[in-house]
Amino acid sequence: MKTVSIVAALVFSGAALTAASAARVTSAEQNVVAKVPVSAWIVWGKNQSNARVPDMSVEGKKAVRITIPNAGGQPGDATVQSPIKAAIRQGDRLRMSVWLKTSASAPGAPGRAILKLKQAKPPYGNLAEQTVDVGPDWKQYVLDHVAAQDIPAGSTNVTVQLGLGQQTVDVGPASVAVVASGN
Repeated sequence: MKTVSIVAALVFSGAALTAASAARVTSAEQNVVAKVPVSAWIVWGKNQSNARVPDMSVEGKKAVRITIPNAGGQPGDATVQSPIKAAIRQGDRLRMSVWLKTSASAPGAPGRAILKLKQAKPPYGNLAEQTVDVGPDWKQYVLDHVAAQDIPAGSTNVTVQLGLGQQTVDVGPASVAVVASGN
């Protein structure tokens, strides 16, 4: 009932609430344009196996365990991704965050991952990317990016590429938020 009253007040005050702005504002602290629970990760690639695993020490109590059995190949041969369904405006400062930990890697070496904001359709260009070393404990890894142009809803993915060597990496939830608006 409270929601109906708020919507009615907006309509009667002449405020226009678009679908895009409604999708953008999901938190009092920030404008979340993508919230990716573990169940929403799409896993693919020819050099990986994966399983959903319980893990009480990460938000949501679940992870996707990605095992890369062979060194070599391309980073995209082991990938998790999820679409960003909201539109992004030119000048928006975006912050992608994802929870990762490595379960196994080469002795003495960290796990490795590439965080990306990537086009969802050909030519599949990267809007932003950053390679990170992944340790044995859960950590939130962050990629910051300023949108160079307006990006239509549904045309970008949150992506983590893991095909960087023989390793096992657990992927937890992720999000993308507008931390400063371009308009």
